Amino acid sequence: MDLETKKAFREALFSKAAMLGQDELFTPDSTGDSYLPKVISDEIIKEIYEKNIARQLFRTINVPGKNLSLPSVAYDDDNIYQVGRGVGASAITAGDELEYSTSAVVLTPGKLAAKAEVANDDINDSNLDVVDLILEAFGTAFARAEEKAMLSETAQDASSSTFTSIVEGLFYSATDAMKNTTTVTAAAATDYAMSDAISEGIKELGVYARDEVILICSDKFAHYLRTDRGVKSDVFGTAQVVQKGTLPKIYGVSIYSSSYVDAIDSNKAILIPRMEPVIGQGRGIQIKRKDEIERDSQLFVCFERFDFKLRHITSSKYDAIARIDIVSS
Repeated sequence: MDLETKKAFREALFSKAAMLGQDELFTPDSTGDSYLPKVISDEIIKEIYEKNIARQLFRTINVPGKNLSLPSVAYDDDNIYQVGRGVGASAITAGDELEYSTSAVVLTPGKLAAKAEVANDDINDSNLDVVDLILEAFGTAFARAEEKAMLSETAQDASSSTFTSIVEGLFYSATDAMKNTTTVTAAAATDYAMSDAISEGIKELGVYARDEVILICSDKFAHYLRTDRGVKSDVFGTAQVVQKGTLPKIYGVSIYSSSYVDAIDSNKAILIPRMEPVIGQGRGIQIKRKDEIERDSQLFVCFERFDFKLRHITSSKYDAIARIDIVSS
């Protein structure tokens, strides 16, 4: 952000006039809501990307309106068909055509809110760094909330005030009732069991494993992988495990761990193609302010909108996700 924009933004943040009246900084959209200009929104989103492992892993698509449909083609036996060849070939009848269906993944971003309070004494003594600190604080708050929601074992529930219910979490999508793959089990105390489980998980993914596959696990699960005999004995061709604690690719699969998974169930991990999940980034970021007279401070509330969906589903169950469970340790 250039210096002049930062100065103008600071003046708007701490002015006595209503923030949303600063038309040069808070631009209304067609709904009447006011959003930060792109250069400032990008600063907050940049913080979210840097601190959220899911944002770094998965594709983000901008959703300019309330929703966005991503067309998809089902390629099972009921949705792929052959047509006649050459000039004058027989056409598909209307009745047959109706047997084939199309589908779409609909991104409908929900709204998250984060609050920050700044004492008026600090405002009076502050310089331009306070702008960066406020934006960083909001970016960090949203990053942690998004990651926890995307990795949760919670179903999507727009009527809930619980922030993890804003999207359907990956570990909910990976429950036995929600997936078309069989859960793989790993006896952690057995030699090679952890790396063998990854190979079996790849088998469960089938054709979806042809794309780049990643494993998301708990810190406990990552520990057992580091001490797996195959990894520890360097059969995967790297000396980084013992020296730096860095896990290598195992059968071509990159490993990512998050403490948020430990809070759900430290014995679980999921395998998923990197391009399977899609993050929907809603239009602009808003910031609103009000005086907290009793505490002689300013309360800032920041809003962002996002969604999170998996792309392939058959009979209401997900095709491109597999789970690995530790059954003994």
